[in-house]
Amino acid sequence: MMAPVMVAAVVRRARGAVGRTGGCLGGMVRALGSVAQARHALDRGFVQRHFGPEPGAEDDIRLAVGYGSGVFQQAGHQRNPNTMIDLILVVDDSRAFHERNKQRHRHHYSALGWLNAQALEGIQRWGQAKLYYNPYVRLDGQLCKYGVMGWEDFKADMTNWEALYASGRLHKPVHVMTAHEDAEALIYQNRRPFSKNKCWVLEQRMTCLVLMTDLYTRIASLSYSGDPRMIVGEKKGKVEAIVAGSFAGFQEVYQPIWQAWTGGELPSSDMLIDNPIHGRRLHQLSWLPKAIFSKVRAGPDLAEEEVTPAVAAALASTVRSGATTQTIKGLLTGGLGRSAIYAKEKLVKMFQ
Repeated sequence: MMAPVMVAAVVRRARGAVGRTGGCLGGMVRALGSVAQARHALDRGFVQRHFGPEPGAEDDIRLAVGYGSGVFQQAGHQRNPNTMIDLILVVDDSRAFHERNKQRHRHHYSALGWLNAQALEGIQRWGQAKLYYNPYVRLDGQLCKYGVMGWEDFKADMTNWEALYASGRLHKPVHVMTAHEDAEALIYQNRRPFSKNKCWVLEQRMTCLVLMTDLYTRIASLSYSGDPRMIVGEKKGKVEAIVAGSFAGFQEVYQPIWQAWTGGELPSSDMLIDNPIHGRRLHQLSWLPKAIFSKVRAGPDLAEEEVTPAVAAALASTVRSGATTQTIKGLLTGGLGRSAIYAKEKLVKMFQ
């Protein structure tokens, strides 16, 4: 359970100031909105206006975040006013949410909207990712796609990496519109393993010189490993563009976590990091979230050189299962017409 030791910072390049977020977890998470180049007022008011309960009722939305190219500028991509904004809403009671949301936004749903809220919740929870997406809807004139996820399912993915779907998206900078403290704590927990074994993240087992960009690229790529959509439907170089466009955001996300575990600071560029648990196989695995750890340990005892490939295979298998079932489900929840438009846009991006 030891954290890697930073041997020396060898090159420090100015990448722009990244402000201190202080010791408060809430401050750390909410500060991400300062680096999210959001084009619209994606804030708590936006969430409450479109998805919140009736006035006087208890707020049942634990977390609302915006992510993706509609919120964050990606390197090499020009702003397009019609780029869809991706949102995730984590709610206490999915059934109650769909009941309310259908009354307010029946046109957001495909033909599945004729089903009752209990059936919609069942569809939402089918597959590993546990999300129900409504794409191509207009909110305040902006094209949006929002996914609904139940609180208990969110907790499981964030702590155990059950699907690496919501948790994978939250490895990267996100724009937090509203968040309860327990949701903020889960976001922190989801990101913490990367500060405990950076050499594994980089697929290195010994002291290594790396660029911070390489570290963040590897972190960002984990939730895409094994995703069939990366073969057909995504632009080449997507992960690199995400990191290049949001470098300051990655620094702001991981600096407080790194400080909490090591007492040191992340450099702005190159650094030497050492894996102090090299040669201790069980300790290398002990940092893994439960769902990934169980897949690695399910096989025979691993030789030292087999540990990293086995973990990579477990991650890819998890992502593949979640992404595949979510893609199939998206054809139903989005409807054939909207799904065809989405597929066409993905293919256009791929060949740009």
